[in-house]
Amino acid sequence: MKRLSVLFILFIMVSSLSAEHKIGKSIEGLLVDSDGNSIQAKLSEKKYVIFYFSAAWCGPCQKFTPQLVDFYNKNKDKNFELVFVSSDRDEKSMLKYMKSKKMSFPAVKFSKLGKANLSQFAGRGIPFLAMVDGEGKAVVKEVAWGAINKIEKILK
Repeated sequence: MKRLSVLFILFIMVSSLSAEHKIGKSIEGLLVDSDGNSIQAKLSEKKYVIFYFSAAWCGPCQKFTPQLVDFYNKNKDKNFELVFVSSDRDEKSMLKYMKSKKMSFPAVKFSKLGKANLSQFAGRGIPFLAMVDGEGKAVVKEVAWGAINKIEKILK
């Protein structure tokens, strides 16, 4: 009986170690900066990861992205990370877009988009935001303009 109790306690302890951000952990090695350099972001330590689905060729995205960059710069200390998920046709377009809009947050490496498996959080169109909690549940999943207000309220 004691052995069973000890095993159960060990199981609970090991299970609690997986309290890190599940989705964040799965893509940590797939991130790049606006120069295309791999970066190490500790997404697994964040309470939320916000995925920004966008593209350089998208007019509404071009209008929304500066607002999102301002939001990120004002709130980046609030235990979340914003990650750009590109719908561009090639990596060069993605990186050029990131630089032109001064995106200082990481992006999923263009060649690794399929491996990242983030389609479950994507919407029907772009720009689109999905705020995902540590359990992998989307707490906000909406067209960008509506989502940003909800995200601000959650982060307060």
